[in-house]
Parts: sequence; structure tokens; C-alpha cells
Amino acid sequence: AIRRQRQMCIRDSEGSILVRVNEDEEVCRTSDLVSVSLDAALGDSMTHFSVGDAVRVYYDGTIAESYPAQVDTVYAIILVKPPEDGQAR
Repeated sequence: AIRRQRQMCIRDSEGSILVRVNEDEEVCRTSDLVSVSLDAALGDSMTHFSVGDAVRVYYDGTIAESYPAQVDTVYAIILVKPPEDGQAR
């Protein structure tokens, strides 16, 4: 089953983004931060984000229990909303 989460990008690094999980998401019970692979199955998925971007991550439901938690099998990452001020923070 494909799962999705709405999250806030707090760091964009080569090959992954670090996101802060919304408090109402189920994964927040185990970790407030998740490292998400940018190697998404859908080739047209976004791969460049700014700090403060709200993103939605579609993944296979598997989260590695580490800190930060890790999502490796990603189907797509979608920009929900850029930062309020329109600039990276």
C-alpha cells in the first residue's frame, strides 16, 4: 500500500532531504525527523527543495527505525507549498 505524509523540508542534501513530520502524521509517534531519498520511482518527481517547503512524500510504508528515521523506497515527492516568504530559510 502506498502511504503519504505531509512534511516540512528542513535540509536539502545530495541524494536526500531531511523533513520535519507534521504532528498529525502517524510516523510522528516514532520520529519527528525523516530522511527521505530523492531517488523517487516516478522520474518526474521533484528533486530540488528549499528549506521551509511543505512537501508530500509518497512511499511504500517502510520506515527504518533510526534517528532520523529513513524512507528509502519513495514513489514521488510533491511540493505542496513553498515557504511563506518565498525565500529559503
